Amino acid sequence: MRKHSILLIATALFLWGIDEAASSAPAKEPTNVAKTLKIELNAMEQQQNACRLSFVATNGMHQKLAKLVFELVMFEPAGKVLRLLSASFGSMPKSKMRLRQYDVPNLNCDDIGRILLNEVTVCKGEKKGDKLTPELCTSAASTSSRVKIPFDF
Repeated sequence: MRKHSILLIATALFLWGIDEAASSAPAKEPTNVAKTLKIELNAMEQQQNACRLSFVATNGMHQKLAKLVFELVMFEPAGKVLRLLSASFGSMPKSKMRLRQYDVPNLNCDDIGRILLNEVTVCKGEKKGDKLTPELCTSAASTSSRVKIPFDF
């Protein structure tokens, strides 16, 4: 009986020691938290001779982006390519939203049936040696639309 009690006490102390060591370890960022770059087509408005596209982007990449450029493709409702647009968002502070508007000349907004985020062509951090690449930012990108047409990725 005494051996059994000693064994139970030793096991409890051992488990308590593991728990204490785990709780005193420095906190790490969870590995399952996705780093994201959210891009929303927020508005589409006809101007005199242009279609104004408004995009809201949110930088969830956990660091400031010094330069961010997207390649967008606009399709007519039947699926034919209308335009290819290089959209520069400039710098993006971490955990912040940015609005960017682009006037696409000689285009009627009603002629657009869908917009595709083809890829991120430029994605740079503010420090030399940052491991940001266009491929990394492309894989982190997600799209949504608040207008009548889809904004796909």
